[in-house]
Amino acid sequence: MSSGELGISDSHVAKRVKRLEMLRHQEFPLFATVPALLDQFAPPPTAEGVRAELEGMQNEVLDRIARSHAWAQAKAEQYRARLSEYITEDQLQHMDAYIERAYPRGECYAADYWRTLATRLGVRL
Repeated sequence: MSSGELGISDSHVAKRVKRLEMLRHQEFPLFATVPALLDQFAPPPTAEGVRAELEGMQNEVLDRIARSHAWAQAKAEQYRARLSEYITEDQLQHMDAYIERAYPRGECYAADYWRTLATRLGVRL
């Protein structure tokens, strides 16, 4: 994904660079009196570096979300399969339809639904 798709604007990057530059001067006030000396101890932030850092953080969050969704989907399938030993396919389809209606964008909630149902029916998972 490009930084534009992730919502990293040039103005956001510029503000972040400015803030990092200010923090650099605050952290090293003695070295800040001589710019060349400050650059040796704390290199100035660059827009490319800041953009790469922000993209890395956003990609990490997207990765975690994807792993969470995959885990939830696997658990939902596992719980559903376990319950299929106790209830009919027609009932399972009815419950699948209910999950679709009740949780329109909630693939993560399906695992919780099946786990709760199993608990209420006394099925050990």
